[in-house]
Amino acid sequence: MIMVNATRKRNVYASLGVVESDSNYDPYNPNYDVSETAANNQLEIALNVSYICFAFDLLGMVGGFTLFFSKINLFQIIVHFVGGVYTSWFIAYGWQWQSIWYIVGFTNITTAIVEVMMLIAIFIIKIVVY
Repeated sequence: MIMVNATRKRNVYASLGVVESDSNYDPYNPNYDVSETAANNQLEIALNVSYICFAFDLLGMVGGFTLFFSKINLFQIIVHFVGGVYTSWFIAYGWQWQSIWYIVGFTNITTAIVEVMMLIAIFIIKIVVY
């Protein structure tokens, strides 16, 4: 995701031309903002969400909370591998900036939710012994 920040302009410019030629484009609708700053802001929000999810994943890994749960580790390895491949394609092929939300949603947020659920199961509900 750090490299996505470096190639942000290319991804934003890739989508601006397509959005303006979209059949649903309405220049009189104030909610339909296709400006470069709106796209940059949305991409920045997606990157910040991915950094927060990464912090939860790192907390679980460094803390060792899910270290010995093989199914959770396998899930996280597979999902992060797929996310890395899609992020590489996002950077290399200059996908539209909206695509990053799918990558973040399916690969970062899902693993963070699993990690947070395990932390809740260990420390709050205490159904998993740590």
